[in-house]
Amino acid sequence: MENIWSTPIYQLTTKTGKRVVVDVTSSVSAGLPPNKLLSETLIKFFKKRGVESIVDFGAGALRHTFPLLRAGFQVCAVEFEDQFKRTKCSEALRRAEKNGNFCKLIWPKDFKSDGRRFDAALLCYVIQTMPLKEERELVLKVLTKKLRK
Repeated sequence: MENIWSTPIYQLTTKTGKRVVVDVTSSVSAGLPPNKLLSETLIKFFKKRGVESIVDFGAGALRHTFPLLRAGFQVCAVEFEDQFKRTKCSEALRRAEKNGNFCKLIWPKDFKSDGRRFDAALLCYVIQTMPLKEERELVLKVLTKKLRK
């Protein structure tokens, strides 16, 4: 179970026996603005509760990372290595790396072996793109261990 979700490419078989390939990184919408809930509500919520460090899990093109960095949070973006190599994502990554409060971790190897703990986790458009229940449960279990109480 621990080796699942090591790639964003799923090769699945439907109940009727049809083979289907799903690339969950296709859900990344580079160039879209951050979700309004983040800037209008979550940042205030995090500040009110003393949150300092946030893991942006499934960070994609970092559209939610940048508002958090601008608000003064320490943000660790977690994504598949292949995703960070895509043009829009690598451009965003270069910009983010100029901020001293930014770090990145490659899923799964770097994230699982990294000992840091975070005050909060952000999973925008992640869980619903994962087609396998056991993988959704694994991600939530791994993330829970990374959060401070």
